[in-house]
Formats: sequence, C-alpha cells, structure tokens
Amino acid sequence: MTDLRLPDLSGMELVRALRAKRPETAIVIITGYGSVSNAVEAIRLGVSDYIEKPFTPEQITEAVGRAVGAPRDHKARIEADLVRQVLRRAGQDSTFGERLSTEGSRVLSGFALRCEAKAAIAGGDIAWIEKTVGELSPEERVWLRHRLEAETW
Repeated sequence: MTDLRLPDLSGMELVRALRAKRPETAIVIITGYGSVSNAVEAIRLGVSDYIEKPFTPEQITEAVGRAVGAPRDHKARIEADLVRQVLRRAGQDSTFGERLSTEGSRVLSGFALRCEAKAAIAGGDIAWIEKTVGELSPEERVWLRHRLEAETW
C-alpha cells in the first residue's frame, strides 16, 4: 500500500520502481488527492486498487483482499472508481451536474470510461451502474436521483 503523496518521492514513482524490480507485487494506492489522471496512470501501471480518502476500514480490508486474493481485473476496478468519482462530482458540482444532464455522455469524453459506462451515467441507469460497480453510497446517488426526477415522460 502506498499513498500518492510521500515525503521523498511520489506514490506513482514508488509504483514504477516496484514494477521494475517486482512486477508481480500487488499494489494498492490510497490518496486524498484523487484525480482522473492519477486513476488512469494507476491503471497503466497495473495497480490492484485505487482508493480515495476518506475510506473505511472495510474498504481497505476489501482492497487488500482483492490485491492478494482472486485474479484481478485492474481496468474494471479502476473504471468503477472513476464512475463513482464522476457521480460524486456531478452531485457536488452543480455546473458539471447540469452539463451532464443537458449534454449527456459528451461531457464525459475526457474520462477513461467505456461507452457503456458513459451511457449508463448520462442515462441515469442505476441498475447497470450498481451491477457493474457495486452498491452506490447516498453521496454517489445524489445526482442520479436528481437526473431521474427531472426526467419527463
């Protein structure tokens, strides 16, 4: 496990060094400074998990279990974290949330998400999102609820 911010080098530098010397090592990144670019770089480096602070003890336990346990699908896990980040941002940043509501998946062009994930977010497809990324927190549901309530038939 490493944080992204370390006193003498960055967590990404540490990951690169570990990959060079011990490529089989499972690595979990934790950070209070999460960003899409950091998550994408983590995917490219093959980290086992990328967790944003604040996190719960259960999240750490699960991340470590996944890292040392069953075969890992790094890209799927990182994409799930990105979906969660987008949903939290949409709920907290009214400008971003409104653009997502009105412009749809085009707003997500800068995010490293598959077309299916972008469409599910833009369309408010909670069932697909939860099937793919797991149960959403109330914070992650805020924008989705707003999106679905604003829909007129």
